[in-house]
Amino acid sequence: AGATWHQASGNWYKIFLQIDTQQRGYITLDDLKRAVRGCFYGFRLSAQDLSDEALFQLWKAMDENCEMRVPLKRFLAFMKRSEATLAVSPRPSLEEDREWRQELKEAPDMTSSELLQVAK
Repeated sequence: AGATWHQASGNWYKIFLQIDTQQRGYITLDDLKRAVRGCFYGFRLSAQDLSDEALFQLWKAMDENCEMRVPLKRFLAFMKRSEATLAVSPRPSLEEDREWRQELKEAPDMTSSELLQVAK
């Protein structure tokens, strides 16, 4: 998704500049939410696509000092670290997304302990 953000092509610096609309040199949780949920091309992720809890967990990982803001240097370092460990993948096509959602609908309900057993 980052590759399509205003020709950012995966450039985390350019993506940061798009999120930091007030040009403060840092972003807040509200800035991140607005970018992920809102107007930027490539993301527009609903709460179904990325839960508020998952978004908050991402924020907590970036804002490790609990300052309620993430400056450019920390954002870049976090994204580079994450990119290396998570291997960012492109968003699935609409057809792949539909198939995935159908599989989820057909999946049996499981408790968290059952899910942990499956994950092991």
